[in-house]
Order: sequence, then C-alpha cells, then structure tokens
Amino acid sequence: MIQRFGSVEAAIEHAAEVERKTYRESLQNNREQIMLSKRLATIDTTVPVEVPLEDLVTSEPTWRS
Repeated sequence: MIQRFGSVEAAIEHAAEVERKTYRESLQNNREQIMLSKRLATIDTTVPVEVPLEDLVTSEPTWRS
C-alpha cells in the first residue's frame, strides 16, 4: 500500500480506494495505532551522538583473567 499511495498517511487518506475489505477497514479503524507503529519504527536521525568516531572503530578484544 505504501508503494501504491506513497506513504502511510496517504494510504490512510485513500483507504476507501483499497479493494481488499480487511485492509480498507484496518486503515479506517486503526489510524492511531498505525501512526504509533510508524513513529516507533522510524529512526530519529536528528539525535546528537556524543561519541567520538575513533571510539567506534573495531579492534581485537582485550582478554582479562
């Protein structure tokens, strides 16, 4: 549906055009749940990362006994 309509919001707006009854009714009756699911699945790329890139370089593990 996202490929067809372009976004979750557009799919909800065009729910009446969805042929499959279960999908159409789900879009019409579960807007809040759908939008919450989208929000939870979206990575926030604006969060500041305060870790120096050098600290993220992979290296051999340090073994301690």
